Amino acid sequence: IKIPKEELLKKISTRTESMFKNKCIEEVKKFNTLKLNKLLSANKLIGVQEINSYLKGSITLKAISGIDIFSMFSKKELGSR
Repeated sequence: IKIPKEELLKKISTRTESMFKNKCIEEVKKFNTLKLNKLLSANKLIGVQEINSYLKGSITLKAISGIDIFSMFSKKELGSR
């Protein structure tokens, strides 16, 4: 399926906003209680590392809720074409 880049970026933006409205930070906190091996791919999901950095106080919420995650999603989506 080919989607124009502008449309893809808009969908990514909408999805990211929805994730934050639907408490993705709380989901990551629950995920962290599972004490999974740090080398497992689940720990490398887009956004999990960034949200963990926010929870540790290393970065701001604004830094993870904006362009950085959009960029990661779009690179992954555009790269899979």
